[in-house]
Amino acid sequence: MDSKIYVGSIETLEALERLLSSFAASTTDAIEAFGRESQRRIDIIDEYCADCQRSLDRWDAEYESADDEEDDIEYLAFKRDEAQEKLAQAQHWQRRIEESNENFVRSARRVMAISTGRLMEAQSFLRRKTGELYDYTEYNLDNGAVGYAGSHGKTGMVSDSVHRSLEETVATVENRLDDFEKIALPQGFSWVKINEISGQELNELPKTEDFRKGVSPEDMKKGFEILRTDILPVFRQTPHLATVDYFEEFDRKHHRNSTNSAKKIFNVFFGKAIPEHIRLERISGSDYGITNGRHRIKIARDLGWTCIPAEAIEIDLDKR
Repeated sequence: MDSKIYVGSIETLEALERLLSSFAASTTDAIEAFGRESQRRIDIIDEYCADCQRSLDRWDAEYESADDEEDDIEYLAFKRDEAQEKLAQAQHWQRRIEESNENFVRSARRVMAISTGRLMEAQSFLRRKTGELYDYTEYNLDNGAVGYAGSHGKTGMVSDSVHRSLEETVATVENRLDDFEKIALPQGFSWVKINEISGQELNELPKTEDFRKGVSPEDMKKGFEILRTDILPVFRQTPHLATVDYFEEFDRKHHRNSTNSAKKIFNVFFGKAIPEHIRLERISGSDYGITNGRHRIKIARDLGWTCIPAEAIEIDLDKR
């Protein structure tokens, strides 16, 4: 039996972990997209039911106030009955859509439990084992127990880059503010220039005295510093590692408390389980309005950030 450990096989485990991460993200995005579409249909049928009710009320009022000699009673009765039938049909479909949405919500919760639970456990397990294997290769280079399987299956020495820890790699990454837009963010998020936000919205950002207790401007500034120094470099260099589990382990290694933890800041800016991220919306061709994150945008401006990571929603009125 071959006693060597081939880096190529370790990289296969890393590739599997990346696929699990991609699958989990795609599943979450698909569920969220279907949820938004389901809610849109509910809103449409609710509005249709309301129109049908208004029509019935109008014909009912005309029928009740009709004059037997001057008005066509039979016609008014027909229109009232027709309106009643339309309302009944609309309410029937309203119930069907609501039942369908309830079934979807139940199924989505089960799928999300698997996606955010079991898959994350599998990712964490794979990351832990690949880390152990890399550690093993470091300690066994001298005794010839480690090999490297290249594209042609040949065995050679492991390159130094394989053995550099993520922290050493992150330390070499430049974190200039003017270079942030080049860093790819998690799916669903993008960099938005602050000057693309409505001037009125920017003028109405909270003042220092408006910050609530427990989350001071100083705390938020520390959060932005953690985002800049601990989180964005991971997005740039090894995006497949940028998960809650990774930053939780990062905090453990660096003895971070919950207040200044990378995990907390990651969730604040990019978490999906409990959405707290900055959210912007705009009608095509206009400036962005702020749906969530006014305090963080205020701090970003104070710190000199020219762009912010956000979920940016483009509203196309022609498709509504």
